[in-house]
Amino acid sequence: MKPSTPGQIKITDPTPEVSGEWGQAQRRFDREFREGAVRIVRETNKPIAQVAADLGINAQTLGNWVNQDKVSRGEVERLSSDERVELARLRAENAELRMEQSSSDRWSCG
Repeated sequence: MKPSTPGQIKITDPTPEVSGEWGQAQRRFDREFREGAVRIVRETNKPIAQVAADLGINAQTLGNWVNQDKVSRGEVERLSSDERVELARLRAENAELRMEQSSSDRWSCG
């Protein structure tokens, strides 16, 4: 997409389609493309569906990028990907410690 007016955000075309799961075509978008698409939504206040159609991408995909950007910016109180991984690790560790505690309580004399 080429800018038509000065100051308009320039978005490069996404990479070509590659084969995905179940034989469906799947495109990979580089970080610059994703960030630019999100910036268009933020700065123009256009509906996600309209921006997605203008860029030739799926509206749900762009919506996911916008939501992740909101989380990254702290605009929405959700767990980031790193926080989800850490939470899963801590929950597993907690479960393991509870099992160890339960085992030691059963075998302790007193």
